[in-house]
Amino acid sequence: MPNYREPYVPHFRLVSSWAISGEPVECFGYTIPSEFICNFFVVSDNGKVIPKSLTENYPVFIVSMIIKVSKYGTPELVSVELKGETYSKQFPVGLDLRETFFKDAQTLTPFQLNFVANFRTVLIQNAVESIASRWTYSIKDNKPTWSYPFNTQERLSEAEKAQLKRKVEKRMRAKITPDHLEKVAEKYLAYVEAGLNPISELAKDFPESETRTIQRWATECRKNGFLPKTTQGKISRVTKRKEKNANTKKAKSR
Repeated sequence: MPNYREPYVPHFRLVSSWAISGEPVECFGYTIPSEFICNFFVVSDNGKVIPKSLTENYPVFIVSMIIKVSKYGTPELVSVELKGETYSKQFPVGLDLRETFFKDAQTLTPFQLNFVANFRTVLIQNAVESIASRWTYSIKDNKPTWSYPFNTQERLSEAEKAQLKRKVEKRMRAKITPDHLEKVAEKYLAYVEAGLNPISELAKDFPESETRTIQRWATECRKNGFLPKTTQGKISRVTKRKEKNANTKKAKSR
């Protein structure tokens, strides 16, 4: 979090989402597109604590994000586009936004440039809430279809929105997620196949993590089924030891 005076929270004039993938995925109990755009019209208060009633007096700047959801239901930020502040109050919605960004947009400020890094979890929370609240999935003519209700109807209650945000935050702050374990397991098996020490090689891939941490990841991979209980590398080493012992016994018998 940035070093702003508490209880600073960003204000959004508008949050709009748009499905860009037909593939559905389960995300914390809700079916949402595996890839979608979310546009945020953020009140440009420069990190100052202001009452919500005064937000209309401030311009907005625009954050446009593309989010992909992994097969394990983890929302991942893959693209960000920023536009400087404007006082315009006519907000285009959806994909058209990319063609109609405000012509009077000002130069981005340091606060705006750092906004995504400082409030990444908050943005993704609101993006998932927006897409889950508004968009519905169905099959029409044997094709996956996403429908957007152009009215005030929302599928989620306020309590459901709050619960969804808590789940997203918990996953975003988790040090070990299913997605992370899968990536570790893929690298681990590739190094074993190449005849390399997987822990040593993984330590090079994750220089910020200690060896014992990487060993713990490998253990978690086995517990969760991403790696076999006894890895290929260990089986091959055991086999070699048995062959060596057998040759030694034959030599002694001679």
